[in-house]
Formats: sequence, C-alpha cells, structure tokens
Amino acid sequence: MTALFSKEMRLNAAALLLGASIASLYMGRAVIGIFLGLALILTLISVNHREVVHALRPYLDKRLMGGIGIVALALAVNIPFSLRIGLSAEAWARTFVVAGLIFYILFCLRHRLQIALYSLVTSIFIVMLAALFLSKGLPKALVNGFVLTIPACLYIVATRHSYIWKILGIANIGLCVTHIMLMSSKVSLLGLLLVALSGVLILFADRQNRFRHLIWVGFIVAGGIAAALIWLPDQMLMSSRVNSALTPVPVWLVDLHRQLIWMFSFDLVQHSPWVGFGLNASNYHPMAEMSLLDYMAQRNTPLESFPDVQALPSHPHNWIVEIILDGGIIGAVPFVMMVCWIFIKSLRVYLTTSSFAMLGFIAVNAVYWGTGLFNFSYWSMWWQVSYFVSCGLFLMQFFVDQERMCADQ
Repeated sequence: MTALFSKEMRLNAAALLLGASIASLYMGRAVIGIFLGLALILTLISVNHREVVHALRPYLDKRLMGGIGIVALALAVNIPFSLRIGLSAEAWARTFVVAGLIFYILFCLRHRLQIALYSLVTSIFIVMLAALFLSKGLPKALVNGFVLTIPACLYIVATRHSYIWKILGIANIGLCVTHIMLMSSKVSLLGLLLVALSGVLILFADRQNRFRHLIWVGFIVAGGIAAALIWLPDQMLMSSRVNSALTPVPVWLVDLHRQLIWMFSFDLVQHSPWVGFGLNASNYHPMAEMSLLDYMAQRNTPLESFPDVQALPSHPHNWIVEIILDGGIIGAVPFVMMVCWIFIKSLRVYLTTSSFAMLGFIAVNAVYWGTGLFNFSYWSMWWQVSYFVSCGLFLMQFFVDQERMCADQ
C-alpha cells in the first residue's frame, strides 16, 4: 500500500495523465481539465518546489520572460474597455495561468517525459482506432487537435525507441491521415503539410547538404501544390463557386464564408482600432449579429445562393484577425512579435544544437500557428491546452538533452 502511493508512483501517474490529456478530448472538452487537474495535484504534492524553482532558474531567459510580461500587459489594456469585462479578464488570466502551470508540471516531470510521450501516442492511437470503427471518424476539430501530436510520433520514429513504439508512431500518422481524408478537413491537411515543410526548410537552413535538402523542399512544396490543385477545387461549396468574384483569395483555397468573416472583422476593427472590443468578447458587438447577406448588400455586392448566417460567429477563424479585433493594435503588435521571436529563437537554437527535440518544438508551433490562421479561436481552452502540452513536451525534452550533454562533458 505504501509503494502504491509513493512519490515515484504519484509522479508516474501524473506523467500518464498529462500525456493522455489531449486524447481525453474525445470524451468531451471538459474532460481535459480533469486530466490536467489530477496531474497538477499529483505533481504539487510530490515534489520539493524550492528545488524545482532552483533548477528552473537557469532556463528562464530574461528576454523571453520580459517579452511575455510585455504581451501580458498589452493584452490587459483592453480589459477595462471590453464588451464583456469579466469574460475578457477570465480569458487573459486563464491563458497565462494555464500555460505557466502546464510548463511547470512538465518541468517537474522532465525526468519522466518518456512516460508522458508513450502515454500520448498510445492514447491517441486508441482513440483514433476506436473512432474509426465506432463512429466512422473523428470530428474535424478533434482531428486538427490530434495533428499537433504528429511531431511527437515522428520524434519517436526518428530517435532511439524500441520498434514497437516506432510502429505505433507510424500507425498514428496513418490513422490521422485517414481521419483527415474521411472528414475532408482542409485545415488538418494544411497541418500535415506544415509538419513536413517546417522540417525540410529547417534542414535546408543548415549549411551542410543544402542541395539535397533543396530537393526535399521542392518535393514537399510541389506535392502540396499538386494536392491543393487536384483535391481542393472538388471540396468547394456551390455558394463559394457562384460568389468567387467577390473575394481577394481564390475560394477553392480559402472558402467564401471565412473570407467574408475576415472582411467583416477588418471593417469592425475600424470602430475600435487601438484597444479592440475585449479578449474573447468581440462577437458580442451589436454589429456581429448582422447577417452576412445584409452586410454584403450594404457594400453593394449582394451574395447569391448563400445561407442567412451571422456576420461574426463565435470567432473570426484566424488568430491574427482575432487578436487585432479583440486586443486592438496595442495588444496585437507585441503578441505577433512574440510569436515571430519564438520561431526565430528556436530556429537559431536548432541550427546550433541540431536537436530533434527543438525540431519537434518548431514543427508543433508551425502547425498550431499555421492552422490557426484558418480555424479555431485562440481563446479556446482545449486548443490552447493541446498546444501547451505538445510544445511543452518538446521544450522539456530539449532541456533534459542539454542537461545530459553538460553532465557528459
């Protein structure tokens, strides 16, 4: 009984729960909170936090922490002006608190990352296989969330793990592709392309074997363009086809509905360009309830064969547009700069260390921020948690690898 509730067992259970948290979305978006809450409790009661903080300090980059502080302050500026002050305050606090807690838990479990990684790929495999036979496929939102785990599967295949785990990683990738095709999910397909493209582009940035890497870049880009030209036009809705002349981007590439939402959002931004309408609150603006048919009629560009839908639903389906609309220029500029800095910094670290863990971190970010240009609200907790867990695993693995290298020297 004592061994069952020992510190080691509690921390192992926390790693299992954390790894399975993304797959738990299949049982409902609230369930992920239960998994994370249990992992947090088990971690908090099992570690010496003074020792953890002492070990964490060397990894707290001053520029990164300063940048996060600036972003937090910039995003907080809009809260007093929000259309829903309570909702915006909750979204702001929750984002930074949840991110901090997940990265802290992962750092506490950094010597048990293999358990979390195996738990992640096993639970994702079980859910995707079960969904394939029981419900004929996963919902599009869940498929896109699972695309964030593909870099973890590739990491297992590319690094020193037993063949059974490598086979499981490959099976997960195959199942994910199957679900994408079943759901005809353009955004998830984009995520797959971004995983592949980010890898070969980073390899091309290395000075060695640039010609060979250039061939891979050309192959991936050509394959992606060919797939888009062949598959995407067949997925186009009739409403997009008959109104194709109204949009700046081809409707077979980005559907008409999304482009109209973005068009409306940019017009709405002009009513409060500096502070926006509040984090996660812009859809409460009275104009958001306007019909897209009425909106386009006011612009003297009436729509044909288009459904009578709201101009701005729950979110604009683009994280950049959403941050500008919610936080205004004051919030959006430092936020976008921070995202760009993360990519630049991680790329420099990879080129210095050639770390597979850092490559996985970059791939997760490429998928998250790339697919987020066409889908999901940045403020959706399940989407944020999926991102924090996925990229946090790779970041902590990078820290562990660096610790081992220092110890070996």
